[in-house]
Amino acid sequence: MAVAFGFALAGVLPLSAAPVQYDLNVANGFNFQSNNHNLVGFITSLTIGPAALAADFSVTKPTGQTNQVVAVLQTEDWAGNLTDGIQLNARISTANKQAVNLLLQQGVVGVPVQFSFQIFAYDGNTLTWYQAFYPQANGTLTGFISQSFGTNLLTVAATASTDVTSPVNYDLVILLLPNAAMQELALGVNSGSVIVKSWGPGVVPPAVTTTAGPSISGSTADLAGAVTPQASTAAAFFEYSTSSTLAARLTSATNTLASSTTATPIAFTVSNLNPQTTCYYRAVAINSAGKATGNILAFDTIMPAFSFTGGTRSNGIFQFNFANASNVNFSVLASTNLTLAASNWPVAGSATQTAPGQYHFADAQATNAMRFYRLRSP
Repeated sequence: MAVAFGFALAGVLPLSAAPVQYDLNVANGFNFQSNNHNLVGFITSLTIGPAALAADFSVTKPTGQTNQVVAVLQTEDWAGNLTDGIQLNARISTANKQAVNLLLQQGVVGVPVQFSFQIFAYDGNTLTWYQAFYPQANGTLTGFISQSFGTNLLTVAATASTDVTSPVNYDLVILLLPNAAMQELALGVNSGSVIVKSWGPGVVPPAVTTTAGPSISGSTADLAGAVTPQASTAAAFFEYSTSSTLAARLTSATNTLASSTTATPIAFTVSNLNPQTTCYYRAVAINSAGKATGNILAFDTIMPAFSFTGGTRSNGIFQFNFANASNVNFSVLASTNLTLAASNWPVAGSATQTAPGQYHFADAQATNAMRFYRLRSP
């Protein structure tokens, strides 16, 4: 039996820096003997993503109760800091081994995990067993599976363990990192004293607001919003698209915001927007606790002002050039009657883009009569 832990006294390192490590007796966990005072422990529940491992081992706990558990613990290791992972080495059944192997095939890095465990120790002074380490109030902890140097820190042995042969069991190792929310672990110093340690950074996702009414000029728009990063730095940016659901969306550049609990204005200019188009956008921010989005708003782009050049007639062809936004389809309408309703003007042809934003049109039907032209898009 081996155990290492620490707790805070005046002038001593704080709890967050003290490791909590246990070596447990697997044989006594599977077949508890009250006169064997080696530590024992159990994983009482373990859900990895959508898969809840079965509590299919029947064990007798030092409290005298017979319960179904997911695994019998062999070691537990937590460095003691808020963001440190908890590593559990335990023994699981054949059915759970198969379930874990299936999860590994599907990929498990970053998937959410819910778990609970109990570690029991013997108090030689009071001659009683007590809970030495467990989630506060024997609740459930939430976290996710870590990765180290490209290796998933969820492994299961291919062959059964040999130190305990009944029931058949397989070695499982899992390293769990905490979710953003602050959680609590209880550490029993002895049968009469319990101290509580925090686990998790205590960071919540950012608060994000999208500001309505962007400033629009030609093919550009100045988007604005506000982000409260919370107790973590946050990356803030905008997503925009011509789809109301932001399908096939584009992303602006990213601003990094310092941790703060007050709203910080953000702004970014997006360009190369199609004229006379409805665009949708929202502010987005990501911190260590996750991603948050503002509400989706919309604006309409405008047609840039036309800049005409040329205007020459030769050999019965009248031609002119003009500048506008790039890659826009323009129809040219022509009429000898300026007072004719615009809807009745006939289409004389399409303008050709000769360079980005530069267009040319030639009218072979031009005569000596006065002739007027309109541009239309689309």
